[in-house]
Amino acid sequence: MIGIAVSATTNGALDRLERLVKQYPDEVQEGAYDVLVDAGNALIDRQLVQNPAPFTGRRDWQSERQRRAYFATGGFGRGIPSTRTGEINDAWELGFDVQRSSITVTLFNVSDHYRFVVGSLRMDGPDTQQRMHKQGGWKPVAPIIDAALPSFRASVLRRIRIIPKDFV
Repeated sequence: MIGIAVSATTNGALDRLERLVKQYPDEVQEGAYDVLVDAGNALIDRQLVQNPAPFTGRRDWQSERQRRAYFATGGFGRGIPSTRTGEINDAWELGFDVQRSSITVTLFNVSDHYRFVVGSLRMDGPDTQQRMHKQGGWKPVAPIIDAALPSFRASVLRRIRIIPKDFV
């Protein structure tokens, strides 16, 4: 599994949250988790889920070997022409690690073949998106994630600053 992690320094917001956790452990834990889940799911739903129109036309194969393998395996086991299952879109997941002064949110896709369809999750990762999927309208996700990170961080920090006010 390949993932991308985002960390943010919270300038004391988590210190306040930590004090609240001791005073209201169940409520704050639920509130903090909800903040992270909401922000992460918004990123996934609004920017990473893709549904390009079905491709018609001549495929631009990565190699002759890939073309032969596709036909020899019956569309890599999906039939010819292969049909979309929604697996890539349904396989986005979030992982969370909350520390004293930082939050690390890990975004990953548990599909075995996402990297061939939407490419690497990291800007500094290898370009694994296959030409046929680019040709078919699938956008590489690394630039989308990279562009979304500042607003994701800001959204989480805004919501964390609001949580203490709910308990005061």
